Parts: sequence; structure tokens; C-alpha cells
Amino acid sequence: MEFSQEDFEKSIPERFEKIVRFYPDGIAVKTVDHVVSYGELNAMANRIARVLVSTRGDTPEAIALLLVKDAPLMAAILAVLKAGKFFVLLDSSFSKAQNDALLDNSRAGLVITDQENVSLARG
Repeated sequence: MEFSQEDFEKSIPERFEKIVRFYPDGIAVKTVDHVVSYGELNAMANRIARVLVSTRGDTPEAIALLLVKDAPLMAAILAVLKAGKFFVLLDSSFSKAQNDALLDNSRAGLVITDQENVSLARG
């Protein structure tokens, strides 16, 4: 698979979709806890993106992500981009003040999190 000059002018989700078409069963993310193919990652991202658009609309806005660094984080990043929004990465290793400052500065209207970080997201 090759990328043309035209491909480089496409969005990240569009370029990702091209990779999915060529390598749906190829490994996209491999961590201690997950091995996820491009097709699976795309399906995860599409589910999240549909929820984002149905609940938040299609206008650009910041969406904060506070997730363990694993396949679900990659899916969430892609989903936010597919939904026409932009992401702000929060980190559980940051102090509450640092994450709060990121939230305040970005004016993120939503925080997507997981079980491991739900108490930090509520805090």
C-alpha cells in the first residue's frame, strides 16, 4: 500500500480508513492487555464516534480523554477525530491541578474515561 500526495491532504480518519481497507486483520495495537486489528479498532472508534455525534452534535469542540494508555485510548482518539472534534489528553500521573488547568484552558465539554480513572474524572 502506498500513499499518494492526495492522501497526505486527507484527514487522519480518512487515511486510517484506507489502512483498514488494505489490512483489516493486521495488528493495529498490541499491548500487554490487548491485541486489536485495524478492523476492530475502526469498529470501536466508529461506535464511540456515533455516540459523540448523537449526544454532542457535529460542531467542533474539545473532548478530554482520561484513559489508560491502551487500545481503548487509541479508539477514543480516532473516534473524537471521526466525530469532527479535537481531543485533550489528561493523564492520571498529572496532579489534579494540572488536569484541571487542561480542562479549564481547553473548555472541554466532556471527559471520556474508564473504570481505572473514573474517580479522577469525577474529582
